Amino acid sequence: AVAEKFFGFSPRGEVLVEDGRTYLARKPRRYGIVVLDAFGSESPPSHLFTREAFETMKNSLTPGGLLAVNIVTLIEPPGNEAWIATYKTLSAVFPHVRAFAGSDQQKNLGNVLLFASEEPIEDNGASLKARPFIRKDLILKLSRELRPGFEALENAPLMTDDYAPMEYLLAKT
Repeated sequence: AVAEKFFGFSPRGEVLVEDGRTYLARKPRRYGIVVLDAFGSESPPSHLFTREAFETMKNSLTPGGLLAVNIVTLIEPPGNEAWIATYKTLSAVFPHVRAFAGSDQQKNLGNVLLFASEEPIEDNGASLKARPFIRKDLILKLSRELRPGFEALENAPLMTDDYAPMEYLLAKT
């Protein structure tokens, strides 16, 4: 109600105020895309960034569906462990994962957008066919792909329900 009244939020679909993981676990419905963009006061809820949570999200996708994850974190080392651990954990569930710097960095801090799917994640020229007012932004975003190095991935934790150090990983932010 606050978003509608003060921020012009005008939803076209169903709006639910509920923990996303709990909702997806109890709903048999499947989606072409699931977007994870959740934040608490200082960091995202760690239970949404575990292997088990990503498995729940994967099970809620249609064949070829896409999981999109947004996280605000340090992008370059030192301190970039949060997005790399997220990448590693997504890779334990999905065969195809890509990450992009989604915003300009301010003191190395920025949005990292991660995409995961059972199918390869490719542009296939879609950005060139996009509406002119967003085409430039899409092409810019695609040019900002992030690829964690082997050593960084090896050293990053695999986040699980038993070990989800997201708050610790984001402490430097």
